[in-house]
Formats: sequence, structure tokens, C-alpha cells
Amino acid sequence: MKSRKPTPVVFAMLVGLVLSGCGPGSSPAPTLIDASTATASPPAATPTITPIPATPTASPIPPTPTTTAIPVSSEPVPVGDFSLKVASVTLGTSGYNGLVPANATPGQNVLSIEAALAAGDFADLGKIPVWVTDEGGNRADVGVTLTIDSKKTVIWLFPVGGKATSFLLHFPSGAAVDVSSLVTLSDWRGILIMPGAKNGEQHEDAQSYTYFFDISASATSIKQYYQHTLPKLGWSPLPDFRTYVMAGGAYMSFDVTDYGAGTCRVMLYLAKP
Repeated sequence: MKSRKPTPVVFAMLVGLVLSGCGPGSSPAPTLIDASTATASPPAATPTITPIPATPTASPIPPTPTTTAIPVSSEPVPVGDFSLKVASVTLGTSGYNGLVPANATPGQNVLSIEAALAAGDFADLGKIPVWVTDEGGNRADVGVTLTIDSKKTVIWLFPVGGKATSFLLHFPSGAAVDVSSLVTLSDWRGILIMPGAKNGEQHEDAQSYTYFFDISASATSIKQYYQHTLPKLGWSPLPDFRTYVMAGGAYMSFDVTDYGAGTCRVMLYLAKP
């Protein structure tokens, strides 16, 4: 059998197919990569998500309870486990019969509160930590506690601000007694106020200062008190023993009005320099 030779046309087509992958402008032949030597890129790390803590919700601060003050009266008032009758409240620099709390500082006054026990354990009364607040809300803890067993009476001494005049007496039970209406001065402008004074009033005009108070005492005992105490404070009596002068020209006097039934009204007069 004779072989057939390709025709010129067929030959030319074959040559064209071979040469079409080699000429200029042709696409480069694919490069084979040996899989045994290729290095794989590491996968990207998954980012760690840090959770944001929730903002805590602030608990509301409960309001401070308002203390309802018990008005002082001639009758005993209930305060926790006790029932007390406040007998007297004095304010001044001289303290109680000259006794001043050790924690008092210059410029302060001493507030003395005397109370009689009507009900409760007297031994416990002298141990409780009482305190006072003034009209500005300033607190003063008790500095001295005195007890008179025979009368079941306790006397508290507090160092307080020099300008304070109104006070609440507080007890650990939460009770508070308004003692402002009983406040009298233990001394006034350097002159002692007779112990037991009440209903004190101060007045001032262009020429003088005056202080009035009531007291359950005889006119004779009042005169003797001032005739005894004023010279100790540097005052020298004039012949009437009701008028006194001090070195430097200071001038003062006292006068007593007897209301009867053992009650007197006392006026202290101090001339302005």
C-alpha cells in the first residue's frame, strides 16, 4: 500500500500551528512549580477580641434621714431607753463652776447641759456618747460628763463655736432634743452669770450693754453672789456695793427686782468705753 504525502496546504497549516506559540507577542509558556520545594504562606492569625466590660450601674445613695428634734419642755422627754428632764443649759467661757473640757480651744465657749433622769438606768446614762450640733450644723462631742448620784442628774460639757447660740442634743438612739430655748450665759462680757439663771436677754444701745435674767433666788443671795465674785474679776466696789469700776475706767452695775415667791429679775449693766 502506498503512503500518501501530505499536500502542501496541510503541511503549511501544521507549520503555522507550531510557530504560532513562538513568535513575538505570543503568550509565554506556563512555568511549572515543583510542589516539593514550594513554601506555603502561613495563614493570618485570627485577631483576639477583648470584651469591653459593662459599665456598672451606680446604686443610688440613700438620702440622709432628717432628724426631728424634740422640743424641750418642763416635762420629761423620751430619748431611747431613757426619759430625761433638761434642767438647765448654760453657755460661756467659764465652763461649769470653772471646769472646762480639755479639748476646748481658744475662742470656743463651753455648753453645759444638766439633765435629771426620770426613767431608765442611771448608771448607763452617764456612759452614752452624746453630742450637740449648732445652728450651722457643726458637731461637738461631749468633753466632760459629770454625774450627781443623789439627784440622778448628769451634766454634759461640750466645747462649741464662739458664735453658736442654738443647739440640738443628740443621742445614739437617733433622738435629738432642741435645748435652744433654755440657753443662758454662764458669763457675759467677762461677768459671771449666777448659776440657775434662765430667760436671759441681751440688749445694746449707743452707750451701754445690758443683760437680763430671771432666777429662783432671794434678792439678798443675789447681792451676796455679785459682791463676792466681782472683786475676784478685778472690779472694785463703790460705796453702794452695786456699782463697780475697773482699772482703765470700765464701769458696771447690777440691779435686782424681787418678784416675790422667791423669784427675782437681775439686770447687769456695762458702760461702753
